[in-house]
Amino acid sequence: MSVVVSNRIASTPVLYGDILISSETPASKIISVPTIPDLTYVLDISVARQIHGFCRKLCRVRNDVVIGWVGSLDGAKLAINDLDKYLPDSGTVTQDIEGILCLPGFADNLRVQLLIWFGPHEATCVFWDSDHYSKLNRVELPYAIGSGESHFRTLQEADGIALGSDIIGRVINGATEILSFELIYGTNLVDFWGGFVEAVYLKNGRYKFAENYVLYTFVYREQPNGGFEIIPHPFIFIPYYSGNTLILYRADMAGENSMTYIVDDIRHWHPGNTTKTASSSFRNPDYHCFAAMFRHIDGGNSPISFSFPASAAEDYVKIDCEAGVLRISFSKKLFELLVSIGKDIQKECNQGSNPAKR
Repeated sequence: MSVVVSNRIASTPVLYGDILISSETPASKIISVPTIPDLTYVLDISVARQIHGFCRKLCRVRNDVVIGWVGSLDGAKLAINDLDKYLPDSGTVTQDIEGILCLPGFADNLRVQLLIWFGPHEATCVFWDSDHYSKLNRVELPYAIGSGESHFRTLQEADGIALGSDIIGRVINGATEILSFELIYGTNLVDFWGGFVEAVYLKNGRYKFAENYVLYTFVYREQPNGGFEIIPHPFIFIPYYSGNTLILYRADMAGENSMTYIVDDIRHWHPGNTTKTASSSFRNPDYHCFAAMFRHIDGGNSPISFSFPASAAEDYVKIDCEAGVLRISFSKKLFELLVSIGKDIQKECNQGSNPAKR
């Protein structure tokens, strides 16, 4: 499943996108994705489609132009290469975008959809496919495309709880909420967002990818006695970027089974070029991000996300890296915070006022 989402957070343009490449071809085997290395526990091979690997769905073609795509690989590559070739070097305006997208025959019958943010100051978002072109106003955002669009709407209606006030933290919170939804509902490939979710946002007139943060995910399970069990996901994830390449680092809580995924964007993608390497590459993060899904005893779910700058996270999580081995420990204070959040959710549910419950 693919999903690309355009949004504004505190007036800041943001684009989210997954990294999974699949097809309608029935799967002959099941390969791993970063979040769940052994998919045989969650995917039914009789209904799963073939996973081809990973490719970034977000492309920054200019400092002031970023594109998200879903659909045909060939169609996306042709459309994005044309935009990359013909757009001005800077100062992109609506006429530049329309002059390419609205040309007769542009990317006809290529089964691709695009969401594009452009402009360093009066930022504008447009949607395009071979049958339709439109500007999106603030009321229409967030706007999702791809086979995961209906799932994103379900998540949006759940109206999760996000803590943290600075813009970078809020941007990352959006990506981590989407990913936590996958970890709960991913029972076959149709339910997958792709194993990881990127975020790009406008900062000082330039679109920048969110990076160098550690992502931790948890599941709350509400218990009949009114308490709940908090279960950490066994892996943490840290995205870095080198040019147009996503370098996604994954490790378990004990620093073992570390892996680095090298994921190119569509302009440089070809079958089989996603690489995975055992790695101890790690540098101190700028942010610590937490995503959780609260599973109510009656079957409802409430997504939760929050983040801390590294300087403010020391009371909650500790990371040591010695001799290339990464070790992570959570403090009692973090679990006290999680418990407090859980109690607030339960209280709001009991009062019938929690919009996150569904």
